Amino acid sequence: MDATFKVIRKPFIQMFSVHTFVRHEDSTKQVPLVTSMMSRRSKQDYITIFRGILDSLPSPPQVQRVVLDYEEATWKAMRIVMPNIKVQGCAFHFTQAVYRHV
Repeated sequence: MDATFKVIRKPFIQMFSVHTFVRHEDSTKQVPLVTSMMSRRSKQDYITIFRGILDSLPSPPQVQRVVLDYEEATWKAMRIVMPNIKVQGCAFHFTQAVYRHV
């Protein structure tokens, strides 16, 4: 999952996207599944998005792990909606945060 702010105009403040990895033989591709334009970034907003995604699927997904940036509201929402999966932070966003403070 990822969010971007640079390509969005009011009334929205971020574009939030959910991706998955698709593997075939020796090839792995990252595929965007859902994109959402958000006007707020609260825990409840993310819960609404995550539940909306799950409700639109024909069967429960076989998700074992999600990788998120370090926005607290996203982590809290994911742990509420899918409490049995492993949540981990994104290495790219972690490195970006470290370099901002060096």
